[in-house]
Amino acid sequence: MRVENDIISIEVEGSWSDWSYSVCSVSCGGGTRTRSRKCNMPSPSSGGRICSGETSGDIPCGEQACPEAALYIVPWVLFGVCLLINIFTLIWCIIRLKRRKLKQKMFGQVRDNNRLPEINRNESSTTANNEQSVYYVNTVINQNNYESLSPSLSDEYGAYASLK
Repeated sequence: MRVENDIISIEVEGSWSDWSYSVCSVSCGGGTRTRSRKCNMPSPSSGGRICSGETSGDIPCGEQACPEAALYIVPWVLFGVCLLINIFTLIWCIIRLKRRKLKQKMFGQVRDNNRLPEINRNESSTTANNEQSVYYVNTVINQNNYESLSPSLSDEYGAYASLK
């Protein structure tokens, strides 16, 4: 305690605040972080002693071992494979659509108001007795624009297939 000009002043010695820490420079494999403190709990006054010691310093952190890099690469490899499959599928679909449009230009429109046309061809021949034998070849274009076979018909001359 000091008295000066009839004023009593009490010496207050400084004291350190708690340490504050920065973020670690790395998450694994060894890094550093900075810690700092201030001499303000309380601050020195009236000729009191200032705090002794360091105000800041670096300390080690993130010392745990890093996981294998392969663990991070695998998801990206799988993503790349899926991406390539989707790209090739898209290209394949585009090629099919272009071929289909080209066929429609060459052979005309296959569909008419979403109804599929039915093409019937009846072939017949005459026998020695002037009897007429009728062989049916019925073709129907299905929704995939393909002709498919229907069950076969048979008579005494053999089996005949009807195309549908």
